Amino acid sequence: MKSQKIYNLVILDASGSMESIYSQALLGVNETLATIRMAQEEHPELEQHVTLASFSAGEHFLNRIYSALPIAEARNITREDYPLLGCTALYDAMGTCISELQQKVNHDDRVLVTIITDGYENASRTWSGKQISNHPKSAVLCGQKNLTGYP
Repeated sequence: MKSQKIYNLVILDASGSMESIYSQALLGVNETLATIRMAQEEHPELEQHVTLASFSAGEHFLNRIYSALPIAEARNITREDYPLLGCTALYDAMGTCISELQQKVNHDDRVLVTIITDGYENASRTWSGKQISNHPKSAVLCGQKNLTGYP
């Protein structure tokens, strides 16, 4: 029997505005990783993979911490893995991560998306909120017909 692949995409806001909730965000991403590990243990027939990227703004706005890594190989992140920098390119992070992940995902695979952010957006240059919500792969990867909550 072929095992089911589950791709967990975690997008983590590393902009300066996250300073007030930094500890909660770090704890939240590590709790998410722990939940994925537990799901792998409880359902060994499911191959759990994690893509974890933090983002801010600028030329190197995306920090790819893990890219489709088997969850057993993913350790919890630390403050060294997650520095806060600059402005918030939320839409660029979402569009880039979804576009990269769609290259790895097959038709029968499942994708779970988690975004940890304070919700500010002030620095995206490539993607807009409308492009994200209208992007067919965004809806397919996120398991929805229409993404909501983005202008």
